[in-house]
Amino acid sequence: MFLRSKKVPFLVQTFLFSKGFCGAKKFVYIVGGGLEWESAIEDYSDLVLREVGRDDSIVTYKADEQVTTKVKHMDFSKAVRGLRHDPKVTPEEGIKKTVEWMKKEYNTEV
Repeated sequence: MFLRSKKVPFLVQTFLFSKGFCGAKKFVYIVGGGLEWESAIEDYSDLVLREVGRDDSIVTYKADEQVTTKVKHMDFSKAVRGLRHDPKVTPEEGIKKTVEWMKKEYNTEV
């Protein structure tokens, strides 16, 4: 089971749900969603918790570290050009589908 009663630290920079796989030889691509999908880590944590039917009492949010970059924007223009990357699945839908997949894959309920 995932997300039991213990405290779970969340550190997420971006979220990407992919039904298929795009492979490329000798190239590295950064893929992601649009700026409209950038959100606070707590918001993404809440989405995951909602999908697994838990509240945030199992999560410990820590204060920002002084040496940490506050805002990280991804540049995935190379993936747009080279792979015609055009994400259609919203973070909400992707998290929901990922949780459904994990339940099936690991034969478990949360």
